[in-house]
Amino acid sequence: MAQQTIQLSLIEAIAGTVLACGDADMVLTGSLSTGSGDAYSDIDLTMCCDGPTSRLRLQATVAQCLQQHGRAIAQFPATHLQMPDLLIHFWDCQDTLVKIDILYLHESAASQPQQGLLLVGVPPFLASAPHAAGHAAPADPAFLEDTYNKFCGWIWYTHTKIARGEYWEADDSLNVMRAKGLLPMLQLAHGLPLEGYRHAEQRLSPPLLVRLAETRCDELAPTQLYRALFASCRFFAETVQLVSASHGDAWLTARLELMVDFVLRTTEPAHAASSRPGPKAR
Repeated sequence: MAQQTIQLSLIEAIAGTVLACGDADMVLTGSLSTGSGDAYSDIDLTMCCDGPTSRLRLQATVAQCLQQHGRAIAQFPATHLQMPDLLIHFWDCQDTLVKIDILYLHESAASQPQQGLLLVGVPPFLASAPHAAGHAAPADPAFLEDTYNKFCGWIWYTHTKIARGEYWEADDSLNVMRAKGLLPMLQLAHGLPLEGYRHAEQRLSPPLLVRLAETRCDELAPTQLYRALFASCRFFAETVQLVSASHGDAWLTARLELMVDFVLRTTEPAHAASSRPGPKAR
């Protein structure tokens, strides 16, 4: 059976279970709700319950439904994403692996409701929510300032790890700088939603992807780690200039240029020679 057919049959089975419960609603989100899904797409569901008791009853009923339509390969709450109410299931359904993500909410907890394809019920706190998918999030000055200051601090942290020979930690810090600092700024600068690496190959232009690739480390060696660090600093500084041109510069409270200068002063000449800091940022 084709993957999409299995996905559809599972969605229909779960929707029937929710409908039978009578006190919950179900919204299909993600790529399957927009018709852009493929064989690798997750089944993303949001369950909207009347309260905690309703949520526990629904969760048990849905678990029974899933057991009737396959078997678990792995399942766990998304505590690694700080989302304990999101349950992740990897399911063997007719010898096909299907990933099912189910977010359980009750109205009082729905501070950030999701928009999608309503399959069961009409939860008011979802039906009235604006459809934000595919649009750039507003740039909150507090977020910009926090990101800018953190990136500045991460520069020094990464430098100390390289200098101490702690190369795995340095590489991990470079990844954090890219994912939590550079990418959000890059997406804001180009009017893109803040979605991390999601579909980066399609959303970012080839020149931007080349620059982004330069921030990766080819090997765990000081020369390569410093090359990636300074490439990250240059790209970030240039991107910050674009963001400040459209969002003002009151949030530029860190001294990025000075931080890079301190790193250069305490870096071995062989490593510092190939690094040229980017545009000035106060």
